[in-house]
Amino acid sequence: MSFLQDFLKTTVGSPLYKLLENIVKDKQKDGFVKSAAEYQQELTNLVSMVAAAGTQPLMQLRFQSGRTSSADYNRTAEEIYTDLNRLFLLYNTIDQAVHDHQWLLTSQLNNLELGVNRINGYLNVLPPQENQGRTFIYEDFANPAYTETSMEELALLRLDRDGKSYGFLEDAVAAGSLTLRPLINNDCLISVSGYPLAQIELKKTIGTPLPQVLFPLANAIDGSPVTFWQETVWAPAPLEVAPVVALSTAPEDSVFYGDASYGAFAELWITFKYPVLISELSLTPNCTYPLQLVRAFAYEGKTSYHEIASNLTLPTTLQFPAVTCSYLRLLLCQEHYEKKTYLLSSSQIQDLVLENNLEQKLWFPDEKDVEERNYLEQYPNWSDYRQVVDNGLPQEDPVLTLNCCEYEYGLRELSVREKHYHDIGFYISRPFTFEGDARLVELEAEEIHQEVDIAGNKRRVTAVEYYIGADGGWFPILPKGQTVISERLFGAKPELRFPVVSDLKIYQNGVPFNDYQVIDSQHLLITNFSDNSIYTADYTPEVSAYVVDLGQLLRPKDYNTGSHRGEYFEGTNPDGTLQLSHVPFVDYGTLDNPVSVLVAEGDKFVEYKNISDYYYGGFRKPGDREFCQVGRKLFFAAPISTPIWVYYRYLGSDIRLKIILRRNIFGFDTLTPVVKNYRLQIAAVV
Repeated sequence: MSFLQDFLKTTVGSPLYKLLENIVKDKQKDGFVKSAAEYQQELTNLVSMVAAAGTQPLMQLRFQSGRTSSADYNRTAEEIYTDLNRLFLLYNTIDQAVHDHQWLLTSQLNNLELGVNRINGYLNVLPPQENQGRTFIYEDFANPAYTETSMEELALLRLDRDGKSYGFLEDAVAAGSLTLRPLINNDCLISVSGYPLAQIELKKTIGTPLPQVLFPLANAIDGSPVTFWQETVWAPAPLEVAPVVALSTAPEDSVFYGDASYGAFAELWITFKYPVLISELSLTPNCTYPLQLVRAFAYEGKTSYHEIASNLTLPTTLQFPAVTCSYLRLLLCQEHYEKKTYLLSSSQIQDLVLENNLEQKLWFPDEKDVEERNYLEQYPNWSDYRQVVDNGLPQEDPVLTLNCCEYEYGLRELSVREKHYHDIGFYISRPFTFEGDARLVELEAEEIHQEVDIAGNKRRVTAVEYYIGADGGWFPILPKGQTVISERLFGAKPELRFPVVSDLKIYQNGVPFNDYQVIDSQHLLITNFSDNSIYTADYTPEVSAYVVDLGQLLRPKDYNTGSHRGEYFEGTNPDGTLQLSHVPFVDYGTLDNPVSVLVAEGDKFVEYKNISDYYYGGFRKPGDREFCQVGRKLFFAAPISTPIWVYYRYLGSDIRLKIILRRNIFGFDTLTPVVKNYRLQIAAVV
């Protein structure tokens, strides 16, 4: 209602005040208002009436009988007239607001739908297991929900494997994805003071966009998340024209256009005012269907270029070793289209074709293309449309029905930056809380790494390490589906994070290194070790690398109430049950009695018998002086109103995740590993 209330304000300059002024002016033209004083008085009365009515109609019913009053009749008519004008003005205002936001809302809803579908894909639930609860924790860093923010906690937890402690400058950045923290972050398109540093042009197209001025190309690089560039292409049939044939056959262009062969293509050039150093290109689409980045070249001069991307689906953020760039050349392709039918009047066609301030024409295949693809047979009205473009609509046929394939592409944001990063970054989650005591932890993660050419071989520059924290310890874990690549080694006698099964390879500064000895499956001896080099390892680990079994790694501890061992209760619940703070630890190897219960009877405590079935699980009905434990619950034969002590050991519930991001080769400080998301699966006894 705030929009209506703002609209209906009768302050000078508001839309409603102007409407009331127009009503009084109409009465002045008709002779009902003669002097300036009458004009002001009439306007004041009308404003007062509207202000008093608020959002309610002005019109009031005035019942008459016998001799009628023309004054009352005219007053009611004026009120109806004013109400109708208010309604029409309000409708037009709302309609304009909806129209202004239509494109933005459509894009946001599409992005929201993609996000919901993505999240749904992660929320699959495994079949439940008896006495076994599974918790799934998903983080995509768009709106980080699990990041530890306490500076005191982080100061204690930013420890590397070699024991070195780091400060807050080495905290990783979680903003849409997890990356190293930038040391330098320069915008190459817009200066700090807001002036443009580059110009963008639409050089070539296959499928010429319709003329439009609402969403110009300059919006793509203006740095605003609200504005955007968008184009619409009409074609008589699906576009199947190869750029390398239609646009250019030059040797350099044949590499740029590649084997792309169908869709609506747009070639963009971004020319910088002066050569700049660039290391990151980010593109966010603004269209209904997926948009492809076919190729991206960065030119130092007219012929010297670097290929920085090929065949990617937007949105994407590309990182690459820094290059000097005078202009960027991008090829976008929209492969998807919708078949639509339009009814066009002569004026609408003139608006499309004869746009005064745009030097663009509608694209048509030449006659040879039409005959080969038999477009006219598929879309008979297309020939009528061409005749209209050339000759105008005949008088006897004022409306043309047009069948076409409609392509849509655009960019909400295109950014070019120069970034340099720290060598290491830490992400620490806050403790994850869930029902039960964690036993098994598994991890999935989606990462992006850059490779560079070193001594003729492609090597990954970056690496990511994951650790599960519990009970004061940190235990390495490897995401499902990965092998170990570029694990950082410390010292001349390094310890690997996991036992090696096969394919062990050692590298020194990215170059294969063989001067080492294997002591055992997890320990090495590096001969002629150099403190000025970075040593890394690739290998296939044991399957235990993919699961952290806290039941095997942690030592269970006694539950204590203050300085006293055991958990104290004044009595049971009315239903004869107790809820423990933790799930008692059960050693399934020995099946020793994990829970002891002492109940006060008079001046002494009596031990109750534990009848729980720890082998098969399930509930057993207890008898007199007996209890059954299921998860955190103890069941008794009847309610107890006297003090109870319960003695048991437990593993603890809270765990953390630590992620260490690294760059492991010198000289590539413009590259960072990227963690797009992670998903923890925690199996806990409940």
